[in-house]
Amino acid sequence: MQHRRIECAGQKGGDLTGRSRAGVGTKRHLVVDGNGIPLAIALSAGHRHEMTMAQQTVEAIRVPRRRGRPRTRPGGLAADKGYDAGWFRRWLRGRGIRASIPRLSNRKRHPGRPPSLSKALSSHRWVVERTFAWLNSWRGIAVRYARRAYIYRGAIVLAAITICLNALLK
Repeated sequence: MQHRRIECAGQKGGDLTGRSRAGVGTKRHLVVDGNGIPLAIALSAGHRHEMTMAQQTVEAIRVPRRRGRPRTRPGGLAADKGYDAGWFRRWLRGRGIRASIPRLSNRKRHPGRPPSLSKALSSHRWVVERTFAWLNSWRGIAVRYARRAYIYRGAIVLAAITICLNALLK
């Protein structure tokens, strides 16, 4: 005989939750194209740093083509200061991805040339923030009500599908 643990509504937490500056929650990591259409989605606990999920999120990109294998490498990547790490820049360079990541202001200065920032990539950083705003228009995503991470991820994927459909219907 199997016993199932029944969770009551008063219990807190769930899968992939952790304490961050904003409280207890889940972080969403997105890679979007130039129009704000999500290409890859990853979730992590709120207390984990963004860099722990950066490589996994970029590796999750799969853009289908008419023929052949799906495309897995974007031409360029614009990220915010939270993704400023030498190993991540080297990993992107090794994959042939041009990166535009500004330096952290408190980072120690190393000798040599600072990384170049692409104006073409950095000027479109607002597209990512707009996609997060589109996702937050879904109440179940802005405030995580789902206890299970796979249900929450399913809601995010459903919202991403509607974003894609809206872009196709324009």
